[in-house]
Amino acid sequence: MPAYQGSDKYRFQPLPAIDIQFDRFFVNFQDGIGANLFDSESVTVGVGLTPAVGYRAKDAPPGIGKLSLGLGGRGFVKFRQFGFEATLGGTKILAGSTKGFLVDASLSYPVMISEKLTLNPSIGTTYGDQKHNNRYFGVTSQQSLASGLPQFRAGSGFIDAKADLGLQYRLTDRIGVGVVGGVTTLLGDVKDSPIVKRKTQPYGIAFFSYNF
Repeated sequence: MPAYQGSDKYRFQPLPAIDIQFDRFFVNFQDGIGANLFDSESVTVGVGLTPAVGYRAKDAPPGIGKLSLGLGGRGFVKFRQFGFEATLGGTKILAGSTKGFLVDASLSYPVMISEKLTLNPSIGTTYGDQKHNNRYFGVTSQQSLASGLPQFRAGSGFIDAKADLGLQYRLTDRIGVGVVGGVTTLLGDVKDSPIVKRKTQPYGIAFFSYNF
């Protein structure tokens, strides 16, 4: 994965991806820890607490410093119809990171190629308010002096658009393996930030899963 959005460096990061559902309560990688307030065959509405990513000082340009990991409150709505799943979510970062507000939207269409093989194409986009975009992509006067980069302020607007393709294969009823490959490109003001080295970045995920 890119070291941060717009970075020309990449990093390998192993992560545990837990997905637990008990009645209306859940713990998963996308929505965090929370509960579904409404759940039907075609619509799910939920709220939760989720991590808000930042970046390490050693990954950012010298003089920019780090952006700490944060915690956000997230609400989301998921619609399922004709095989499609559309998700619209909003996250207010409560502590750490940028303390801004993000809106995310995605559309996927899982396809069962066989009883064991599933293909999942997906597209998505993210919108950030001024506080988030400026804190993540901006360069203050102090950072400008330390880094030699020009000062920069970002306004609210769309941050990125992405498309990916996931492939999952069930080895047994409990064990599965898979890969996801995708590309994301920065949009709007943020793509012109001095810390952005590459506007378009590929990324990849490989995973092993076990269902209890």
